Amino acid sequence: MDCSKSARKCHGQAIKFGVVDNLPVCNCLIHTYGCCGILEFANKVFLEMSRRDIASWNSFIDAYLDKWWELDLWGMRRLWLVCLGTGFMGNEKTVASVLSRVGLARRMFDKIRYRNQVCWNAIILGHCIHGNPADGLELFTDTVDRCKVGGEEGISPDEISFVGVLSDCAWARLVTEGRNYFSQMKNKFVIKPNFAHYWCMANIYVGAELSREAEEILRQMSDCVEDLSSDSVLWANLLISCRFREGATFGERIATSLIEKEPKNLSYYQLLMNVYGVAGQWEDAARVKQLMKDRGIELLGVIL
Repeated sequence: MDCSKSARKCHGQAIKFGVVDNLPVCNCLIHTYGCCGILEFANKVFLEMSRRDIASWNSFIDAYLDKWWELDLWGMRRLWLVCLGTGFMGNEKTVASVLSRVGLARRMFDKIRYRNQVCWNAIILGHCIHGNPADGLELFTDTVDRCKVGGEEGISPDEISFVGVLSDCAWARLVTEGRNYFSQMKNKFVIKPNFAHYWCMANIYVGAELSREAEEILRQMSDCVEDLSSDSVLWANLLISCRFREGATFGERIATSLIEKEPKNLSYYQLLMNVYGVAGQWEDAARVKQLMKDRGIELLGVIL
């Protein structure tokens, strides 16, 4: 049985057993139809849902993006208009989903009159990932300026916005600008830095061969971020996409040296696991977890 027939059969069974309005079932149907490339049915299930959650939206967006090359300009624009018209804000998964097609995304972004936070964040990060940091920084400045003058969007940068702008600075090796943005985030917009922000700052310093500053910012992170293990899981997908030049090498070196100096310090082991998590080196993260177990060091909270 081919993919499309299997998807329709599952849909029929959901109708038969009266669970077609069940939220997880609908989300699975959207995902399945999207994987099979049957956009009209994915769209039908989505529009007929009595309620939707973030997984519903992400499945719907993924379905369209997987078949973007078969859609005309209006088809892609309709996707954005549906999102914007319902006030959908999205999350990190949403942003990550739209990052891989920045040229098309920028054309759509320029055509949208009323833009929400997801639009701004996705396009800023997209420019960083595709090696156009100047464009990303220009868009960020535009966002801040609109906020200052009470522009039509009225959008203030959030924590994801600053992940984007700091990633741009890391790509372009802009140390002074990176420091200024980091300070602006904390002092002007009162956003508490998380693992992703510290990681970007460390990459900025490494790119400028400021190893001492990179080590210091990672030390600050281990002291300031309350739950490094869960924070890393949340941001890993975005940071993996940013493809920093040094990868995990410098972070691994610094975290390992910190562990050697203080072998009982839990935060340094968490830092090393996060470094591996951002690089997608999950086997190495598991190895650190086992090392902690062997040394009798307990990892509280969410474990990578």
